[in-house]
Amino acid sequence: MILGCPECHTRFAIDAQALRPDGRRVKCGKCDHVWFEEPPPPNASEPISVTPLEPEEQSSIPVPNLPAISRADQKRTASAAWILVCFLFVVVMALAWFGRESIARAWPAAETIYASIGIDAFAPPGDGLSVDMEVKRVGEKLQLVGEVLNTTDESRSLPPIYMVLQDANGKRLLHWQLAVDVKVLGPGEKVPFSREIETIPEGTANVSVLFTNPADNP
Repeated sequence: MILGCPECHTRFAIDAQALRPDGRRVKCGKCDHVWFEEPPPPNASEPISVTPLEPEEQSSIPVPNLPAISRADQKRTASAAWILVCFLFVVVMALAWFGRESIARAWPAAETIYASIGIDAFAPPGDGLSVDMEVKRVGEKLQLVGEVLNTTDESRSLPPIYMVLQDANGKRLLHWQLAVDVKVLGPGEKVPFSREIETIPEGTANVSVLFTNPADNP
């Protein structure tokens, strides 16, 4: 380190170790001035000496009682993580499938997303409903008697019911909407309906029931 004499300001070099640990009196080599010089502060950049432990000293140091993680444990942990990811993926897909109608109602853009992958966001009208109908021809009249049954274990909204008369080639000759007061069918419930046609269109060969307006599908 470099020291400066307080009297003549002469500068000279001195080994810093000579002043440690408590400092010492020094004398200027030019003017013989004597003063007390404090040791320099420790320098973090200076190397720190260490002493290796002897074998008997190493054995006396307590070792933390921590379990070692084996490769088998690591593989099991990775497998469990993949299983969890797959499970969450299945759950998300199930929610997206079974809850698609609720999702599409809350977020209309989802209907387009479902349609892009060939899935109808909304169940078709009449889903879960079955129709049992008897057709009788009495003279020039046509009697239609039947019932709509909810075949599911959940309540189902009853959409508009349309009767359609067609010829042998499937051409629509006549259609009308049945008047049904019930709007919702509980699990296993059914609602009857009947209609009498006074004048049967010529060429009528088939009677069908639809849950969509035939006029929308010419």
